[in-house]
Amino acid sequence: MSWQLVSAQVFGFNQVSRLVGGVRYAYTYNTGSKVKKSTDGGISWVDLSGSNAAGIEVSPTTGSVFLACNPSAKIQRSTDGGATWEIMSGSPQTDWVDIYVDADGIIYAVDYYGTGYK
Repeated sequence: MSWQLVSAQVFGFNQVSRLVGGVRYAYTYNTGSKVKKSTDGGISWVDLSGSNAAGIEVSPTTGSVFLACNPSAKIQRSTDGGATWEIMSGSPQTDWVDIYVDADGIIYAVDYYGTGYK
């Protein structure tokens, strides 16, 4: 396996999402906790609105984008490609560290204390 540089820009990515419909999302703490979006395979990135993400995931079934937010915040969702975000009702307020959406659309999230939620 060989690696290829896809972006010379230094964003300090903390996590990059799966590719869904030709779009990939990422977040970074190093540039002000921004959520970014790429539609060209990671060559260029556009800043999106969003909170201090600790995890980012894209639903493989709906294309919705989910953020596990910090500090002590709730799970947020975007259904319009990251233009706007809404807090998901019923999500616990905790220190999130990661989020995952499976092939059936079930959302799993883990907090800093090792507690898992779905």
